[in-house]
Amino acid sequence: MGERNYDPDMTVMEISKAAIASIIMTTEYSDLIQGPLEKGLTTECRKQLRRYGITVHRATLTDLTTCRSLNLIGIPAPPSEE
Repeated sequence: MGERNYDPDMTVMEISKAAIASIIMTTEYSDLIQGPLEKGLTTECRKQLRRYGITVHRATLTDLTTCRSLNLIGIPAPPSEE
Protein backbone atom coordinates (compact mmCIF):
# COMPACT_ATOMS: atom_id res chain seq x y z
CA MET A 1 0.00 0.00 0.00
CA GLY A 2 1.05 3.63 -0.36
CA GLU A 3 2.72 5.67 2.34
CA ARG A 4 0.70 8.10 4.39
CA ASN A 5 1.95 11.54 5.20
CA TYR A 6 1.80 12.09 8.95
CA ASP A 7 4.46 14.79 9.03
CA PRO A 8 2.60 18.05 9.78
CA ASP A 9 5.36 20.23 8.28
CA MET A 10 5.24 18.34 4.98
CA THR A 11 1.44 18.42 4.97
CA VAL A 12 1.41 22.21 5.40
CA MET A 13 4.02 22.59 2.65
CA GLU A 14 2.11 20.39 0.20
CA ILE A 15 -1.24 22.10 0.82
CA SER A 16 0.40 25.52 0.56
CA LYS A 17 2.13 24.61 -2.70
CA ALA A 18 -1.18 23.51 -4.19
CA ALA A 19 -2.87 26.74 -3.07
CA ILE A 20 -0.04 28.85 -4.49
CA ALA A 21 -0.06 26.88 -7.75
CA SER A 22 -3.79 27.55 -8.20
CA ILE A 23 -3.13 31.30 -7.97
CA ILE A 24 -0.04 31.24 -10.20
CA MET A 25 -1.65 29.13 -12.94
CA THR A 26 -4.61 31.49 -13.25
CA THR A 27 -2.56 34.70 -13.38
CA GLU A 28 -0.78 36.15 -16.40
CA TYR A 29 3.00 36.53 -16.05
CA SER A 30 2.80 40.30 -16.57
CA ASP A 31 0.37 40.52 -13.63
CA LEU A 32 2.64 38.33 -11.51
CA ILE A 33 5.61 40.64 -11.92
CA GLN A 34 3.66 43.91 -11.64
CA GLY A 35 0.81 43.28 -9.24
CA PRO A 36 0.85 42.50 -5.56
CA LEU A 37 0.35 38.75 -5.17
CA GLU A 38 0.70 38.55 -1.42
CA LYS A 39 -2.96 39.19 -0.62
CA GLY A 40 -4.24 36.51 -3.01
CA LEU A 41 -1.62 33.97 -1.95
CA THR A 42 -2.28 34.57 1.74
CA THR A 43 -6.06 34.33 1.27
CA GLU A 44 -5.83 31.06 -0.67
CA CYS A 45 -3.39 29.47 1.79
CA ARG A 46 -5.57 30.54 4.72
CA LYS A 47 -8.64 29.05 3.08
CA GLN A 48 -6.96 25.70 2.43
CA LEU A 49 -5.22 25.37 5.81
CA ARG A 50 -7.96 26.73 8.08
CA ARG A 51 -9.75 23.36 8.10
CA TYR A 52 -6.65 21.85 9.75
CA GLY A 53 -6.56 24.49 12.49
CA ILE A 54 -3.59 26.32 10.96
CA THR A 55 -3.53 30.11 10.85
CA VAL A 56 -1.61 31.68 7.97
CA HIS A 57 -0.26 35.15 8.69
CA ARG A 58 1.45 35.77 5.35
CA ALA A 59 2.23 33.90 2.14
CA THR A 60 4.48 35.43 -0.50
CA LEU A 61 6.92 34.52 -3.26
CA THR A 62 10.59 35.41 -3.13
CA ASP A 63 11.49 34.79 -6.80
CA LEU A 64 9.77 34.46 -10.17
CA THR A 65 11.12 33.03 -13.40
CA THR A 66 9.76 31.91 -16.74
CA CYS A 67 9.90 28.20 -17.47
CA ARG A 68 8.43 25.55 -19.71
CA SER A 69 5.69 23.55 -18.05
CA LEU A 70 4.98 20.01 -19.15
CA ASN A 71 1.44 18.86 -18.69
CA LEU A 72 1.17 15.16 -17.92
CA ILE A 73 -2.36 14.84 -16.53
CA GLY A 74 -4.37 15.17 -19.73
CA ILE A 75 -5.40 18.81 -19.40
CA PRO A 76 -4.68 20.63 -22.66
CA ALA A 77 -1.57 22.79 -22.50
CA PRO A 78 -1.84 26.47 -23.44
CA PRO A 79 -0.56 27.38 -26.91
CA SER A 80 3.20 27.83 -27.16
CA GLU A 81 4.58 31.36 -27.48
CA GLU A 82 7.39 30.19 -29.79
